[in-house]
Amino acid sequence: MKKSILWRLSAMLVATMMLAACGGGGGEGPDDPPGPPPPPPPPASAISIDGEFADWDALSATTAPKFEFIPYDDSANKLVQAKVVRGYVNEDAVYVYVEFSDTPNAIMNLQVQIDSDNSKSTGTTIDDSWYFDGGVEYLAEGQLFNTETNQYVSFDPGLMSWGEDLIWSGGIYFAIEEVQKGSGVGEGSIPVELDNGNKAVEVCIYKAMFPAGKVVWGEETAIGVSVVDVAWAECGRIPNNAENTIPSMLVVPLTIE
Repeated sequence: MKKSILWRLSAMLVATMMLAACGGGGGEGPDDPPGPPPPPPPPASAISIDGEFADWDALSATTAPKFEFIPYDDSANKLVQAKVVRGYVNEDAVYVYVEFSDTPNAIMNLQVQIDSDNSKSTGTTIDDSWYFDGGVEYLAEGQLFNTETNQYVSFDPGLMSWGEDLIWSGGIYFAIEEVQKGSGVGEGSIPVELDNGNKAVEVCIYKAMFPAGKVVWGEETAIGVSVVDVAWAECGRIPNNAENTIPSMLVVPLTIE
């Protein structure tokens, strides 16, 4: 009887060791499908996403153009909380610097509209002020403020496309999600309070994360920025104009580093 029990225990021990050696204890075995590829490492750039903005000051106005909010009669429209936008584009990414006010509304989301080739012949054909002046291909959108923790957070956007299959709902168009948030589309600094009372953030969107074959990058890229409050209401848009009509976007040349 004792020999039988010992034999069974020995057999069980050997089987367990063989199972562990073959990867049966968990993890990916030799026949398991590979997981998703990791996001690309941050490329070297003249701009570092670190919440320090001196590197923007070192760039010329031609290389990294800037637009400051133009005041207008806001009695009918409260899109006044985006104050400054600046852009920089190299071979690897689109970089955007944004200043915004968090009064009267706390800012929750940042939206970066991207016309990759600065051409109205590609991208959306919808021309109204929400989409700037048409030609936009993609929207990168992510949180700046976490309403659950009541804290500002770093930008970790998803990527949506303005193509032919737009979703119409509630009287407005919605873009089509291409890459989910948290997939390494881009990154951003946590908003920093400035001496002028505004908050500032710098973000980048990696070109490698755009769907292959669906985007053409030109010698110029146009960008436009919106900020959205905690009630999901747009409360700032830049560039803008004094007439509060359909605005042009900020045109940023490609810099070869």
